[in-house]
Amino acid sequence: MRKKEIITAVGTLAIAAGIGFVMQSGETAKERYGAAGRPDVTAVAPVETGNAEVLLEVQQIELTSATDVPAIATPSVEPMVQRVSASATVDLPPIEQDIAPLAENCAIEA
Repeated sequence: MRKKEIITAVGTLAIAAGIGFVMQSGETAKERYGAAGRPDVTAVAPVETGNAEVLLEVQQIELTSATDVPAIATPSVEPMVQRVSASATVDLPPIEQDIAPLAENCAIEA
């Protein structure tokens, strides 16, 4: 039984490694992760200023955190709903016996 579990685990890992290799070496992966898929990034020299309080103007910024947020609708009060309060005490009859009587043949002994 133990040998079967080991063979199953080794087979599963081998298949997973094979699938990973095929996925990473495919044409789509080369397009996505290769040099052709990367945007052109150029380094910019730091700006030397004598005053530390100088603020730089931001250009070409896109705010993405608040786009396509659905508006939250506030619940409305329904005019046809009538609120009522229950009475503070409810008169119940005293419990003298079980609701369902026991069958003749049934006896409970403790």
